Amino acid sequence: MALVTENKIEIHTKGRINKFVIMENAAVFSKKQSLWALIPFISLTLIIFSSITLYFRYIRTDSANYGAINVYNQQLSSLRDMSQSGINIQRFSNNLLVYWGDSTEINWNQKKISDCRTQFSESINKYSLLDTSSSSIKDSLLALGNYFLYTNQTYLQKIAAKDSSNAYLYRIQVSRPIIEKFLTLNQTYSNTLSSQIATISSSNRSVYSHYEFWLLVAGILPFIVIYLIVAKSFLEIIIWEIIF
Repeated sequence: MALVTENKIEIHTKGRINKFVIMENAAVFSKKQSLWALIPFISLTLIIFSSITLYFRYIRTDSANYGAINVYNQQLSSLRDMSQSGINIQRFSNNLLVYWGDSTEINWNQKKISDCRTQFSESINKYSLLDTSSSSIKDSLLALGNYFLYTNQTYLQKIAAKDSSNAYLYRIQVSRPIIEKFLTLNQTYSNTLSSQIATISSSNRSVYSHYEFWLLVAGILPFIVIYLIVAKSFLEIIIWEIIF
């Protein structure tokens, strides 16, 4: 009887010990599971945080800078077109006096003047529609450009009237000073725009210099590792099936 009782006590004691060991192992296992579960949670948190931060700090800023540079480049393009057309108008207009009496050269230069005046007018109209950082300079350029076209038209009328002396004086005293003022202001403002573009471009930092980018990489790495582990397992299974 005593032996049976002792056996029961021993069995009961062993059962309690085994139960305790199982519960302890389960607790350890659940801790490991929790730690493993934290990895994708932390990774997803890093990915979400770094992506949002990068968007607001880098992508949106970069887009704004790109927009500003694009506006400045449009202005520079119009300014270059006006400058080149204005120079050509003045050059071909001067040729009318240089080749005075040569009808072939006169006709050819008059055609070139007409083409350049059309280009100049189109450039002025295009520039007038652009948004500019300095409305006063824009207004001055448009006023000088239109006035230059007017003085050039007056000069051409004097040429058509065979009044070479008055045409020469008018070109020296009126037409040339106007185009020189226009070209000087054009060049000054073009230099200002180029400096602004250079400043914006130099302020753009590479995405690799942002710590958020490396946080994003750190968040993605665990998923890459998991993918490689799974891929390795599948490859081992496939190779095993092929060989054996």
